[in-house]
Amino acid sequence: MNSFEDGAIERIKASEPRPGETLEHAEAQATLLQLIDKLPPKQQDVIRLKFQNGFSYKEIGRITTLSVTNVGYLIHTAVSRLRRDFAALPR
Repeated sequence: MNSFEDGAIERIKASEPRPGETLEHAEAQATLLQLIDKLPPKQQDVIRLKFQNGFSYKEIGRITTLSVTNVGYLIHTAVSRLRRDFAALPR
């Protein structure tokens, strides 16, 4: 049997997720998708292109015919709103 230094046991990460963690992650993801659906259409488009498809701002601009600056603004505004709305949900 090995001994642990004070506090060392708290720093050990389990190889498998804790019970319920997978379910919590799936529920959070479903909630975020619902919140994305409530965004204005242009914000929905750029969020999906960026985070679901992994496109760069420049690629999103080319796809949507928006400027890179406008893409950045839309993503920033959408993420801010998503954070606010997600944090406001009852836990």
